[in-house]
Parts: sequence; structure tokens; C-alpha cells
Amino acid sequence: MRLVPVADPRGWAALHHLRREVLFRPGRLPWIYDPEHPDDRKPGHTPLILWERESALGCARLDRCGSFGIVRLIAISEARQRQGLGRVLDAMITELARRDGLSHLRVNAAAEAEGFYLKCGWRVRDWDLDETRRAPTPVVQMIKQI
Repeated sequence: MRLVPVADPRGWAALHHLRREVLFRPGRLPWIYDPEHPDDRKPGHTPLILWERESALGCARLDRCGSFGIVRLIAISEARQRQGLGRVLDAMITELARRDGLSHLRVNAAAEAEGFYLKCGWRVRDWDLDETRRAPTPVVQMIKQI
């Protein structure tokens, strides 16, 4: 498996497919998915795909914000959930952030995913209450020291 930045049309197609399948499927989030959202192309924002051979297994975006990073839009393919890939993706993002010299990571975790993140070394800590208030579903803000 490899975690790579989205860099070509195939990668963008895989990213959008995973987000629509997992995060923006009907009944999950009240937002309409925008594949042209400018946040994906902002400087310091890196959309990532977890590949195994030719299959896109998961995705996330790492937003570098000075000394820390924010992990956003995390998804594992429906067909591959509950197989340990979330932990693999988390470990690979953590290693990428470490290599980039970031001190810690932040995430707005879906409330039902809090236990997963705790097992991966994250700790509950509020870091931006405005983001919590704007979230369309309940989130738990968490931080992971690197």
C-alpha cells in the first residue's frame, strides 16, 4: 500500500468517488458534494489517496497550518471497511506529517469514530469551537502529538 498526493485525473476521480461513496452518500451529510471545492487546491492542502496496486482504498486531506496539520475528509472504501485500513491510513498520515516537521495533528472526528481515534493515539481536545459549531453533524475535536 502507498499513500500518495492526488496529482492526475485518475487520482482526482478516485478521490471524488470515495468521498461520494462514504462521506456524501445520501442520508450521511446534509451538504452537497462539490468536486471543485477550492479548499482541495489551496497551498498547503494535500488531498491523499491510499492505493493498493490499482485500487483506491481510502482518502484524506492533510492541511498544513504552520507547525501543525489538520486531517480532513477521511474515508475508507465501503467494501474495505473494518479491515484495519483506517489504522494504516492514520499511521501513514502521521508519518507524512512527522517527515514534514509538524508537531501535531488535529481532526474533527465524527462522534461515532471517537473510539477508533482514541485507539490510534488521538486525545480529545477542543481546538477550534467555530469549526465544531459549523459542522453539519456532531464532531469531537481531537489532537495527536507526533
